Amino acid sequence: MKKYTLLLFLCLFTALQINAQSIFGVSAVAGGSISQITGDREAGFNKIGLHAGLDASIYLSPRTELGVGIIYDQRGSASSRSFENLNFPFKIKLDYVMVPVTYTIKDWFDEEEGFYKMHFTGGLAYGRLISATQTSEALSPNCLNSIAENDLSYQLGVTFYATEHWGFTAYHLRSLFKSNTSMSRDTCSENLFLYQWTFRAEYRF
Repeated sequence: MKKYTLLLFLCLFTALQINAQSIFGVSAVAGGSISQITGDREAGFNKIGLHAGLDASIYLSPRTELGVGIIYDQRGSASSRSFENLNFPFKIKLDYVMVPVTYTIKDWFDEEEGFYKMHFTGGLAYGRLISATQTSEALSPNCLNSIAENDLSYQLGVTFYATEHWGFTAYHLRSLFKSNTSMSRDTCSENLFLYQWTFRAEYRF
């Protein structure tokens, strides 16, 4: 984990140096997420996780930009608190280092303040699994051991900028390919897919 923390600091230092040029920007992001894994025999976005990192942007025009980031992202699955699941609680926690590549279109220009308030973003995100834990007696350990180390997802989101620097984002992420390498049907589904909603604050330097 230490090497990924060092990488985040190096990226921040580099981005701040680059940010002196007007066509580049950098943002610090932090927030939380709710996620689920289809095929784990449980419905609902019950797993709460952390989400934090850095985003860098290249301004293509006043209304468009390309972005790339490095994010620590927690995903997974958990049983609900309903009565039916009290005897079979479980939680799957998956920690990723995520590198999203995005395209943004801006709208609602504030002429008085001189910035666009709404940013609509879409793109792909590569995730590298760095840690996986499971607290469960209801699921076989194979349900965790078969999770693939690499993930490719799409993400769609919207950001509202209350000021020129502070924004608040909500976006949806879904794996494009199944998240498990192999599995028998007596543990979980043969096809596990990660889903996530993320809500975060952004500060643009």
